[in-house]
Amino acid sequence: MSEIFYTSQSRLRFDINRLTDMGVKRAYVTPFDTNNEVLSKPEIILSNLEKLAAKAELSLKKKLEVFPFFITINHPEGNYQLPNRYRMQKNIDGSPRPAFICFRDKTRQQEMIAFAKKAAGLGFNRLMFDDDLRDAFCYCDEHITGFAGFKGKSRSQIEHILSSILDNPEYENLRQKWYEYKYQGMINYARQIEQAVHSINPKCRIGICTSAKRCQDFSGRNPADWLKVFSTEDAPAFTRLCGECYDDDIRHICQSTGWSQYMNDCYPENTEKMLEVTSVPAVSYRSSGSVMFETDLVIAATAQKTIHWCWPEEFERTGLCDAVIESKNHVLKISEEIKTKPQSPLCIYIDSNLGSYTPINISVPYGATDDPINAYNIISLLGLPVIIRPAIPENQPAIICSSYISRKMIANIDEYIFNGGVTVLDSRAAECYRIYGGQVAFNISGSFSLNRYEILSDGSRCDIIADCPSDSISYIETNEDLKYKWRSFNVDGKEAGCTAAIFALGKGKLIIFGYNLSRTKQVLLCSQWRNRVLDILSFANIDFSVYWKGPVAVQCFYYDKKTILANYNASIVAGEIKTRFGQTHSLSLKPYELKIVKMK
Repeated sequence: MSEIFYTSQSRLRFDINRLTDMGVKRAYVTPFDTNNEVLSKPEIILSNLEKLAAKAELSLKKKLEVFPFFITINHPEGNYQLPNRYRMQKNIDGSPRPAFICFRDKTRQQEMIAFAKKAAGLGFNRLMFDDDLRDAFCYCDEHITGFAGFKGKSRSQIEHILSSILDNPEYENLRQKWYEYKYQGMINYARQIEQAVHSINPKCRIGICTSAKRCQDFSGRNPADWLKVFSTEDAPAFTRLCGECYDDDIRHICQSTGWSQYMNDCYPENTEKMLEVTSVPAVSYRSSGSVMFETDLVIAATAQKTIHWCWPEEFERTGLCDAVIESKNHVLKISEEIKTKPQSPLCIYIDSNLGSYTPINISVPYGATDDPINAYNIISLLGLPVIIRPAIPENQPAIICSSYISRKMIANIDEYIFNGGVTVLDSRAAECYRIYGGQVAFNISGSFSLNRYEILSDGSRCDIIADCPSDSISYIETNEDLKYKWRSFNVDGKEAGCTAAIFALGKGKLIIFGYNLSRTKQVLLCSQWRNRVLDILSFANIDFSVYWKGPVAVQCFYYDKKTILANYNASIVAGEIKTRFGQTHSLSLKPYELKIVKMK
């Protein structure tokens, strides 16, 4: 029997019976009750750790393990204020970021080291830090003056260096060194934490919550390498994965399956990993149905069996605790069906460290305008199975890259294509491919507006392009006589440019989309686009073993002998599972239903 294991992120006021009723076996608990107590005076936190140790003893009698959970640079929810003893973060223009403490603030670092040391001294065999143990978005004077490469440069010059696409070798070198500098500062701090803990309790295991992808990138770190800093042979570090879903938006629920799958593969197979499922009313409302739907989905996407609930104290406000209790048998049934990770002929390839190659934009969430998870969302919600990985899997038929990609990725892509693989690049990735010396010759330019319709390779017409945002369409230019291409026509009926093309390289093929999949938003979430993706991949001899043919917003996970379909719609949908052998399985799906279909 495949047992599901529940853990939680909780607060000092946690109800022991409530957590055990939910099925929680292990709770990571903050030494305070509310977010505006995060930055209480150190003596209060140290005293509360002693209270937590006493409560942990009581909990253990009810078979609930309890360990400390630490918030590093503040949780900016509710009515909070940064104490004057800390240096707050600054934006690239020098304006304050009043929600967060600078990661390099020595006062805060010494406090966190003291808290961890205290926890180890109290006999806790585990402790855990939040996902803000990172140095992603601070550009305070100390950060900038500490980096030799920025000496003599104004803030506006530094912003230009960090926010532009890298077509300047000097900027590329500076950015690489900048992120190395930031990561080294993190390493120095992390080693102090690790040594403080293990000098007192060598068997105390340290847990790290995985940060969002862009936060990893802009901290200059690879997740697996970062985790190793906290590991010893006697006390291997562990991690909570990151799903990035905090509301009921179906795109965010879908991206949770993608990021959970991706982060799961960033770490070695034997790493202890927990799947994140979060509800925080101070951030956004979540319904119990969407939370349990996400839970089913992340299990299906990863085959992981440990669910980490964040935060059960807030679950009480929305009835989520009861939903967790009522759904336990259902979640267990789903997990018993999932023995392996899903498969697909199409893999989204995203390198694990892209900070140097990603222009910053502090005005948007997670600091970057384009995000490759949007490509995952589009393909997934079209009903096409797709996986997402930090490296190209062995024997993978096709990969797709969206948003910013690096020189390393491009070298890997060209080698992969030359040996027979098929690669799809959206317009942003294609732009990077040309700048960083990809072997296939073409030009891509844009963005262009007033696109009215396209004539596809088979001569048919499609009007989807007319609804795409102006900044999402580029044109491909080449001297090759292309056997497959899409052509855009403007509102005057004149041919404007090429919006998709297939090129040969060695034994494989390179497919270029003139679409920036980060910018097209929901426009491509339609059956016509699914047909176009299937057609262009089929021309490159890539076919899906199974896929969903019916209304969109249905996700398809494929395993060797079964398929899982997940209906994101608030209505019943009817359609078919299509196979590459021409077989069909007709079925209907209830709203937010996850259905397992056994395959012959």
